[in-house]
Amino acid sequence: TPIPSTPDRDARGLFQPGNRIAYRHGLRAQVDAALADERRAFLNASLADDGGPGEVPTRRRSLHEYRARLHVHIGQLSGAIERHGVFDGRGRLRTAWLQRLDGLIDRARALDATLGLDRRARPIVGASDLLLGRRPEDTP
Repeated sequence: TPIPSTPDRDARGLFQPGNRIAYRHGLRAQVDAALADERRAFLNASLADDGGPGEVPTRRRSLHEYRARLHVHIGQLSGAIERHGVFDGRGRLRTAWLQRLDGLIDRARALDATLGLDRRARPIVGASDLLLGRRPEDTP
């Protein structure tokens, strides 16, 4: 008898490539769209804080990208600890999870120190600039 196909299975009932039901580890898993959106939003905000995407050199931009990835991973691990608890089913402390979270936070803080946490000020429009019709983008 034919099996109705679903997004995860074909007409024969076999798993389709890229399904999220049958994977055993994250090496072949596709990134969840919500996580990708969160990483993109953090990256855009971080680049905006550093003067905008056009003002950030390539190597500095890669540091922002690493920081955005760390931000998402910290959120994932923190969420897992909140969902599953600090202790496992046998009452043992989830030491590996907590150590990994601590390591990710330390790396994020180190990247923040490398990038600098100060926000660059945009040019201020003066009264004479307003009278001449100049905008902040036009000022050097």
